[in-house]
Amino acid sequence: MKLNFEVTEEIGASPQQVYGAWLNSDQHSAMTGGEAIISDLVGDSFTAWDG
Repeated sequence: MKLNFEVTEEIGASPQQVYGAWLNSDQHSAMTGGEAIISDLVGDSFTAWDG
């Protein structure tokens, strides 16, 4: 499965901070407003936006 997304807001954080938050369940959930279960392991499964 290939995922494409586009960020259309200016984010007051470094690319490394955004990447780290994207791969952290609590931070991803806080950033998007929907529950996320994320892993930083390549090939691992994930859910976002409340499933």
